[in-house]
Amino acid sequence: MASTSKIEDIIDEIEAYIDDCKPSAFSTNKIVVNRDELESLIQELRTKTPDEIKKYQRMIANREQILADAKAKADEIISQAQIQTNELVSEHQIMQQAYAQANEVILIAQKNAQEKIDRATEDANNIRMGAIAYTDELLANIH
Repeated sequence: MASTSKIEDIIDEIEAYIDDCKPSAFSTNKIVVNRDELESLIQELRTKTPDEIKKYQRMIANREQILADAKAKADEIISQAQIQTNELVSEHQIMQQAYAQANEVILIAQKNAQEKIDRATEDANNIRMGAIAYTDELLANIH
């Protein structure tokens, strides 16, 4: 805290009062005090102490509430991040499966296309061979 508490202010007043008191005759450690003034300062200290303690307790409770709220928000952020991570992983797995299926379909289509090309080539060769044989037979019959 930037400013001093009321309790610290009263303690400062008591110390200042003691410093201003006159020393007792024949002693360097004892002083003469005005009993009423010192009792007034002590009574003020007693009345302010519970208020100050309550103020600090409220500050501590407020701090604990702020920390609890921050923790709850952090937990929520972590939970949302985990959900998003799981969704992204799931989307990634779906994309991987889609790519795998697409590749499989492409391979099947390529295989089918190659088989059709091979059959068409074989059919064309058979037709060509048949045409050549037929032409050779016609030419052989002409002589």
